[in-house]
Amino acid sequence: MSWFDPVGGGLTRRSVLLVLCAGASACGFQPLFRHSTDESADLTRIFHTIRISPISNRVGQQLHNALRDSLAPLGQPDRPLYRLDVSLSESRSDITIQRDTSPNLTKLRVTVHYKLIALPTGKTITGGRSESTTVFKIVNSEFANIAALSSARARTAMEISNQMRIQLGMFFRQAQRRPSDEASAQGS
Repeated sequence: MSWFDPVGGGLTRRSVLLVLCAGASACGFQPLFRHSTDESADLTRIFHTIRISPISNRVGQQLHNALRDSLAPLGQPDRPLYRLDVSLSESRSDITIQRDTSPNLTKLRVTVHYKLIALPTGKTITGGRSESTTVFKIVNSEFANIAALSSARARTAMEISNQMRIQLGMFFRQAQRRPSDEASAQGS
């Protein structure tokens, strides 16, 4: 008899899900990218105050566009409060070799270091590193190999953009909590 079997008297999937959701909300869990009526709490509004500096090379352009789409889908801000500076490095290495010494699979690794700078002061307020690795197959067609490399670069750019969005979101959430944490500590 399964504990998911409603006929056998066990818990249903719906009731287990309800218990898990109630437990998560009771511990103070809040989604990182929720939309809020409180302007200071909404990361979408905060992200729209970040100007993304140009990033060199093709992967950098793809990363810039992915960041722009995820952080500020309405376009670059007119009056930015922050500037995001990104440096990028790309490496490729063959991971399997055929008998005729030609590569069969190639690993593409893209590493990014970034700094978020507060424009009023010019000071770096946070920074970080993101990395993504993907593998693509090498075939006898040069066109197919170029397309595979292009697709691999696009995938790594999207993955790094997602990582950076989460890292920046966590930074801003922690920054929002600090003043209230300090105020409650002073009040006790």
